[in-house]
Amino acid sequence: MLRLLIVDDEKNARDGLAEAFRDRYVVQTAASGMEAIRLLSGAVPPIDLVLTDLRMAGKSGLDVVAFCRSLQPPPPCILMTAYGDIAMAVQAMKQGAADFLAKPLDLDAVEVALQKALEERSSQSQPPKEGAGGPILGNSPAMAKVLELVRKVAPSEAAVLLTGETGVGKELLAREIHRLSSRRGGPFFAVNGAAIPRDMVESALFGHERGAFTDAYRQHRGYFERASGGTLLLDEVGELSPETQVKLLRVLETRTFERLGGQETLTADLRLVAATNVPLEELVRSGQFRSDLYYRLCVVPIAVPSLRERAEDIPLLLDHFFRRADRPPTIRRDALALLQRYRWPGNVRELRNFCESIAILRAGEVLCAKDLDGRFRLSPAELDAIPLPCGELDSDSSALRRALETAGENRARAAKILGISRSTLYRRMRREGL
Repeated sequence: MLRLLIVDDEKNARDGLAEAFRDRYVVQTAASGMEAIRLLSGAVPPIDLVLTDLRMAGKSGLDVVAFCRSLQPPPPCILMTAYGDIAMAVQAMKQGAADFLAKPLDLDAVEVALQKALEERSSQSQPPKEGAGGPILGNSPAMAKVLELVRKVAPSEAAVLLTGETGVGKELLAREIHRLSSRRGGPFFAVNGAAIPRDMVESALFGHERGAFTDAYRQHRGYFERASGGTLLLDEVGELSPETQVKLLRVLETRTFERLGGQETLTADLRLVAATNVPLEELVRSGQFRSDLYYRLCVVPIAVPSLRERAEDIPLLLDHFFRRADRPPTIRRDALALLQRYRWPGNVRELRNFCESIAILRAGEVLCAKDLDGRFRLSPAELDAIPLPCGELDSDSSALRRALETAGENRARAAKILGISRSTLYRRMRREGL
């Protein structure tokens, strides 16, 4: 039976759902987002599905979604809330939720959503055809240069540092490096350093022994152990604490590590690819990132261009994303011109979401310039007034202030301008005292 985790801070709701689905799933429950994250990080066997409330004290349902996305493979996560609205649903889906359900729940609708999420996970887990390499699309000179670097570095064991804004496709390039390497037969894991609570990062990376800390009920193998023989992508590496940076440096220098609370020395037999959406050299200069670790990670740097830097690839990407639609819309030249002029702060990820939206709302229709919403029809001067995305790790308070001013203090829109999630915006605002 598949394992279902139900997360809700209301005991009656939690227990009622557990009872309703106990005959079809092995059910576990959590009374908070943090408890859910701890269960997900150490579950053996892993959780297959997550059904979580949205509004909870401390870690919210969106935090649970983000953590699920950091796991390999990521379990589908379905959000439920008594405050359901379209805007919140869009936010949840953009952050990786498999579905969104409004309370009071219809149990039949919940079961349908769970089955749909499992079916989608099954279809996505099918191995790619030999030579496919994933949808890395682009005929522009900027992307041609990146792909040439990938082909050259992949056969080696050199550490690679992928840099670029959120949504440019760094994980796809890391997977391509793995596919073209001698480790292609081994596992590939992608872990997001910002999505894991800081007090759980070392456990996630290095593992822990039973009793190493509160709630460590069993031994847990970390990513460095599970990725043995393969490739590990460490995304948002600039988010690592100074203590974790020291331990990561030791792994790179000695190829050894220990689980938390353990004495056994283990060997790290893997290829490490790091990624960041803020220049690490800036963090080095400010003392937030170790220079010795930076030089270990940045043996071969690859700068991934933003979508606005390769606007000529947009027609190719539109065609790719519309192939999934039953009745795709037709984009007229005047509309295409606006799409190519737009700055795409969310990069390829934002373009994909745009395509999914209009493939549903304008199926089979002809789309011209006047049909696009206001963001695409801004004048060049207005476009230039919008600050460029500063990236997930930007700690510059002036960039945050500019985004908030441009968005009229609307935090959701400010996060969109910066190309970051709303929860990350809140975290940055707290850090800068805004």
